[in-house]
Amino acid sequence: TIAVLALLFGEWVNRYFNFWGWTYFPINFVFPAVLVPGAILLDTFLMLSGSYLFTAIVGGMAWGLVFYPGNWPMIAPLHVPVEYNGMLMS
Repeated sequence: TIAVLALLFGEWVNRYFNFWGWTYFPINFVFPAVLVPGAILLDTFLMLSGSYLFTAIVGGMAWGLVFYPGNWPMIAPLHVPVEYNGMLMS
C-alpha cells in the first residue's frame, strides 16, 4: 500500500508538471487512476493467506474487479450528454 501511495504521488507530480506546467491541459482530465482500493485488497489477501501464489491469482482478480468502481467517482462527472452541431451525443 505504501508503494502504491508513492506511485500515486509520483503520478500526480507527473500530471501537474507535464500536462499543466508544459501544455496547460486541464488538470481534471488527466487524473491518475485510483490504485488504493486494489492495493488494500492485495494486502488483505496476503495477510490472510500468507501465500504469494494465492495473492497473485485471487488478489489480481479482485484488483481488476475493484479498479473500475474505484475510479467511478472521478469518471462519473465526465459522462454527460453534449449537444454538438444540433445533435445530442451521449
